[in-house]
Amino acid sequence: LDSNIVADDPVYGHCLNVAALAAVIGNDMEYSAARMHELVMGALLHDIGKVLADGDVTEEDHPAKGFAYVRKIRKYSTVSAHVVYSHHENYDGSGFPRNLSGDNIHEYARITAVADAYDTLTSGQNPGGALLPHEAYEAIMAMSGSRLDKTIADIFLTKAPLYPVGSFVVLNDAYIGIVTDVRPKMQARPTVLLVADGARNFLPEWFELKLTENLTSFISH
Repeated sequence: LDSNIVADDPVYGHCLNVAALAAVIGNDMEYSAARMHELVMGALLHDIGKVLADGDVTEEDHPAKGFAYVRKIRKYSTVSAHVVYSHHENYDGSGFPRNLSGDNIHEYARITAVADAYDTLTSGQNPGGALLPHEAYEAIMAMSGSRLDKTIADIFLTKAPLYPVGSFVVLNDAYIGIVTDVRPKMQARPTVLLVADGARNFLPEWFELKLTENLTSFISH
């Protein structure tokens, strides 16, 4: 990344997260090593326009500013530069800077848009405050087919960490537990180690509950 970006800059952390999430999607789409490199580099640099000229750039201007910068760097692919240019184009044509829609938006940019939306929702960058993973999951579902490419969003949602291992959850019977295992494509029904009852009293003996097998139990929040 550009030398203007430092490790404690929120843009730096966001770009790293988006690149990692984009790589997960690319892997599920069976990208070759060459395509994965182009995708990840584009995702890693997607917001570089925000830090150029000491941040003196508007939200609407940063894709074009970043694109103009990255396209001049010979070691980066032209398609990586187009991720920078097009990551705010919406699938329904309502995005910017060129109001592209559907397959007219490069696939790498459509992937990066999904990863960008999820990390923005779950981080401090979200204007309404950071959402919990399962809330962000629902938000991505709501954007699927309009702002986001539904096919790519669906691929991402099969891997999205609704309830990451180690997170505390409350079941529908008010019991409190800790997520200990999550199965792919069944993120809403992880294995939970129950530690306290509805009155928030620690249980004398903790035990695991597999929500994939106990279908009457579910996570309420």
